Amino acid sequence: MPARVDPEVYELYLKGRYFWVMRTEEATQKAIELFQQAIDKDPTYAAAYSGLADCYSSFGMTFDVGGLAPRESEPKALAAATKAVALDDSSAEAHNSVAFIKLNFDWDWVQSEREFKRSIELNPGWANEHHWYAHHLMSSGRISEAETESLRALELDPLNAIMNTHLGWHYYFARQYDKSLEQLRKTIELVPNYGLAFWYSGWAYEQKGLYSDALRDLQRAKELLKTNVSVDADIGHLYAVSGNRAGAERVLRDLKELSTKKYVNAFEIALIYVGLGDKDNAFEWLDKAYQQRSDMLVYLNVDPRLDVIRHEPRFIGLVKKVAPP
Repeated sequence: MPARVDPEVYELYLKGRYFWVMRTEEATQKAIELFQQAIDKDPTYAAAYSGLADCYSSFGMTFDVGGLAPRESEPKALAAATKAVALDDSSAEAHNSVAFIKLNFDWDWVQSEREFKRSIELNPGWANEHHWYAHHLMSSGRISEAETESLRALELDPLNAIMNTHLGWHYYFARQYDKSLEQLRKTIELVPNYGLAFWYSGWAYEQKGLYSDALRDLQRAKELLKTNVSVDADIGHLYAVSGNRAGAERVLRDLKELSTKKYVNAFEIALIYVGLGDKDNAFEWLDKAYQQRSDMLVYLNVDPRLDVIRHEPRFIGLVKKVAPP
């Protein structure tokens, strides 16, 4: 236990991290409440602010909890992370929180990497900094380095559901779909109802052309991650690439109607149009995703679902505005 921290405060912090790992909206909201309780009891405890920041980052991250627009979630995350650093500049958690925000919202790869390296220097044995640094490396196209960090994260916390799932996520974006599915099956054996594992395995099955398996797992993910509409959108993309045009168009209508009431990531709508071969609408919605500062845009260079438009001048122009040099 960290020195000079009230045991009750530390217990609230640990409970917050426990619920955060579940990566559902309900559990993450519970984590926010627990971190806030820790802060109320000890306003100087930097780690609790870091936990709060990470929850808001999860709410703004599409293939995590999702549900909040980045322009709504990430300023809250940055405020909490900045407070954590101000309270304790030696806190690895605080620098890790800042690094993740710099990646996903600011698209600032230089500052993001600097903060990740600082976090790892301060506490090289903490799994989540290796996990999130792997996201930075993957988005930069540094695939082998990302694998090293992903494996290190799992080595440090082998029973953590998100570290197990993340390695499957890594292999998906590395285009090693069989390895992705193998790892995600291990995750599901460990935590049978872990929605993210089913979601990402749906992606991998789709890339292998195993559309019925993909639909099965995506529908299971939808049952488990009830509030993340990006799962619905990915089902729409699957319908599109598998030839179910009517199904894809139905999902499009539903998402567009829903977007008048709550945040729907425009990137996900663009993906459905990509699957349908409608490039003009795809780029219209990708531009909306840029205006939203969608977190998904940092993966433009590695997302296999975008390969069919990768050489379009409009796509190359978007990459230049978002992706690292």
